[in-house]
Amino acid sequence: MIALSCTLEPYRIAWLGQFVQHYRGMGVERFLLTLQLEPSAEPGADDRDYALFRKTLATLGFDEAYRLIHEFNAPAIIRQQRTIQTKALRPDDWVRRTGGCDRLLPRPAIPPNGPDAR
Repeated sequence: MIALSCTLEPYRIAWLGQFVQHYRGMGVERFLLTLQLEPSAEPGADDRDYALFRKTLATLGFDEAYRLIHEFNAPAIIRQQRTIQTKALRPDDWVRRTGGCDRLLPRPAIPPNGPDAR
């Protein structure tokens, strides 16, 4: 199976339909999508944005969604994605990561020393 692992900001929720359609066309079968929320956001914004994220994903046929409340930075996002991949994927799955590098990797795409290893 080919899975996609991606972390996105709330303003990108509106793009999820196009995003999913694009990657489904490339053979992605499972989406491990995380909404990154800033801890400094106004009170209630994180819950409101996450509810919209889940609702949007539901319209695309997904019931799996993740949330990361942390300032936007690569180490935190990578740690979150590796943790999700460790729990959600089988060793024979393939992972497509998006972001600065858009590439297809065989599982385990996680360092042998665990998700926090670099």
